[in-house]
Amino acid sequence: MFEYSPAQSLFASPRGTVIKILSIEERSDFSLEKLLDDEIKNSSLSFSEKKFVTQCVLNVLQWQGYIDWILYGFCHTNLGKADVFVRNTLHLALCELFILKEHSAEEIFRDIENFILRLRGEKSSVAVLELLKHIITQQENIRSFESSKDPVRQLSVSYSFPLWMVKRWFDRFGFDQTIKLLESHNHVSESSLRVHKNRISVSEFCSILKTNSITFSVSKFCEAVVVIKNNIDENGHTLIQNFIEKKYCVQHRESSVLALQLFSARANENILLCGEISFETISFLHETMQGAGEITILEELSVKRNNLLSECKQMNISNIHFTTFALLSEHKILFDRIFYLSHSSEHGLMRAKPELKWNNEIETIQEFAKEQKKQLKLYLQFVKQNGILLYATNTIEYDENYLVVRSLLDSSADCMLENAAQYVSREVVSRELCIETFPHRHQIDGGFAARILKISH
Repeated sequence: MFEYSPAQSLFASPRGTVIKILSIEERSDFSLEKLLDDEIKNSSLSFSEKKFVTQCVLNVLQWQGYIDWILYGFCHTNLGKADVFVRNTLHLALCELFILKEHSAEEIFRDIENFILRLRGEKSSVAVLELLKHIITQQENIRSFESSKDPVRQLSVSYSFPLWMVKRWFDRFGFDQTIKLLESHNHVSESSLRVHKNRISVSEFCSILKTNSITFSVSKFCEAVVVIKNNIDENGHTLIQNFIEKKYCVQHRESSVLALQLFSARANENILLCGEISFETISFLHETMQGAGEITILEELSVKRNNLLSECKQMNISNIHFTTFALLSEHKILFDRIFYLSHSSEHGLMRAKPELKWNNEIETIQEFAKEQKKQLKLYLQFVKQNGILLYATNTIEYDENYLVVRSLLDSSADCMLENAAQYVSREVVSRELCIETFPHRHQIDGGFAARILKISH
């Protein structure tokens, strides 16, 4: 139970913090990940309260569609026009009552009543509380939406996904596989850590985790990746954060590591990174190349450059350079390998980014695919003969993945697709010879990667 203090700032309590984050995310372009990170770092909440905040924010967004379906059934009004804070207060209360079920209805009602009273006054407080109490007394009558005539709508409501998104996956995967995909997307993702083997061995790292009673598993597909279970306590969390700060390990998604394994960079090569570039990618390549060779980063923003430089200095990574597209074009620079992690709909990351369900539209996928085709063809011209162009995304959408690669292969006679099974487990290789991961099949985030060899005409 959380202690509520009348003198406490309105949004400083655990539930107040959740409502604040949800309301800012809804009305701004800030990423949920950054909002959560900033609030967790800067708040005075205890460790258990911070875990509660994170859990509630992610679950409210994951189950927002189902929660709204319940609300519409009782208040028969357009909730989109309701006060944003009141709406998100209702979302949180129903998420706790119907999804999480970790606190009593009495505690939730009391906290919500106090919050709305201070926020909007007694009239609103009474109305919200009466609605919640009415819903909870009728919970036996609330059934999952079922329709044999419209299975897509049934899945959309029951698993809380937009109708258009479910239809895409239903048409592609069928009823049973779509259910498994939706279920897996609604599970909060676990934290995967890639061990910096030049600082600590994987076995030593795992031994320390065991000694400190931290539950983990070693990745099935990625070397040096350890997956931390979500039941970690405060001491374990502090230990992991210390490891990250000391650069013994770095948070790195398994799907992203797989793409880098497929890239298979070697010492003394000249490499270009473009698209969504992160320190995790740079540190992996620096380790793989044993610090020998040149890593050039295509980055136009000075702020992003400075942040990457700062992190690289902490790891004594000095063989990196920055460039712009104008400089690349002017000097006609060619590279042994180019790694292009494209901006995408990120529909493989919904376990960590549930807001994507409600922020994306079908046009989002179409717009990304159009730009991806353009960029991939553009980068091919900077690859040396017999060099490699690696195309990767964080999405499971076919239009942004293989169809983008197919477009390049059909329009360019000087490239061919290599079989990803030569570099990674066959379990994650599609029939088109690319890496293709799905949360319901591989128990990791969804992603895609294709290894394209540039050949002579």
